[in-house]
Amino acid sequence: MTSKGDKAPLFRYEYVRDIQSGVPCAHLHVHGHRDEFAFAMQDGARGRPKARKRRHEVPRLAKFHFPLGGHRFRPCVEDILQAVVEEFCVDTVDGWRNAVDEGREEWRRLQLLAAVRDAPNVAVRALDELGYKIVPPDSVPADNQGRMCAY
Repeated sequence: MTSKGDKAPLFRYEYVRDIQSGVPCAHLHVHGHRDEFAFAMQDGARGRPKARKRRHEVPRLAKFHFPLGGHRFRPCVEDILQAVVEEFCVDTVDGWRNAVDEGREEWRRLQLLAAVRDAPNVAVRALDELGYKIVPPDSVPADNQGRMCAY
């Protein structure tokens, strides 16, 4: 997304599989100044801009909702801690990296387990493609039929 009359993006998402150490492989860059965001956020005939106009609110960058993966696939506190250490040169103690890595690993495994519960049919298909033999239960609860959360 760009601001009117500008070719530079307001923001961009990046994913780099083999990224350098200390930078998350999936990340967000904010290029736009808050004034550019506010200008872009006041435009539009539908959605939040319309609601803001009704309430006579001034658009603010802090009101912009950057999507970050939905209910299951969102950053964990360890991701934020590492970003603060790496980007702001925060002092650390010995072992901080291992603690962050272990916490992140635990979070992602828990989220994977929860995602499998959310979409067991998808998990079965993936495991079947890997050669696993899955025996389905007699019945699957109605709320576990593979629906995923909206953005």
